[in-house]
Amino acid sequence: MSYGFAVFRCALLLSLIMLAIACRPAVDAPSARADASPQVDATPPPPHVDPTPAGVAYFADVGSDLDNAALVASLHSKLSSDHVSISFDALWGAFETIDSGRNGCDGISDFYSSKCWSPDEACGNYTQEGDCYNREHSWPKTWWGGGTGPDQHEDLIAVVPADGYVNGLRAQDPLGAVISENYISSNGSKRGLCNESGTAPGSKCFEPADSLKGDFARIYFYMAVRYEGDMACCEELAVNGADIAPWQEEVLRRWHAQDPVDLAERERNERVFGIQKNRNPFVDYPVFVDRITDF
Repeated sequence: MSYGFAVFRCALLLSLIMLAIACRPAVDAPSARADASPQVDATPPPPHVDPTPAGVAYFADVGSDLDNAALVASLHSKLSSDHVSISFDALWGAFETIDSGRNGCDGISDFYSSKCWSPDEACGNYTQEGDCYNREHSWPKTWWGGGTGPDQHEDLIAVVPADGYVNGLRAQDPLGAVISENYISSNGSKRGLCNESGTAPGSKCFEPADSLKGDFARIYFYMAVRYEGDMACCEELAVNGADIAPWQEEVLRRWHAQDPVDLAERERNERVFGIQKNRNPFVDYPVFVDRITDF
């Protein structure tokens, strides 16, 4: 074989190899069509913040093996025996301590609107959102008959500062997702028709801001345990005495999972403890919710 023919054959072979590579189907990246499919946000909510040392110490004598009725009984006994009630009038001053500094508010942070109140803006009369704030029973007092003597009337865990106008619109509505809103407040709280199974057609619900849904859920769990057996009245859409209706409990469990305990909620719990001497166990130990199958 001559040298020239050998060079020719090598060049021909190299050309054939390069042609085969050029004709090979592309398999490196997904097509643009595949990338155009809707993306599902599967990011889980952030974890609950850890309890403070005071929270750990407070519930140290609650058995780690307790659940359901036994856990409810243990928590009820501790929360009720340690509870130091203040007067309803004293709530105004307490709000200045427990609800200041939340979300950058130097005054009193509102649960039903984005308003940051000064203490001298307590209600009073109101005609629109932003006029004044009042002492809102997040578990409406009509649900226990409206009495002002029981501890729940001035329980700092459940009574929160709220815009008077928005509070008046909510009235005694249960909590839940809404449709056909007839009012949306400045922090995104809504009132409208209930969009929850288990509610009667035409029922109205109140839906708090997303960032506070878990807070309200854990307040309701606290109320059910703290006042277990103490409320003889009343049978309502959302509760019967201190027992939470199954549909309402389903809503609250959903919100508890979607909006975990954050630093602001933990700090409020700590400040309430400094005044009232009891705590919300579901803020310190959110896992307690899973150990009680029926509130």
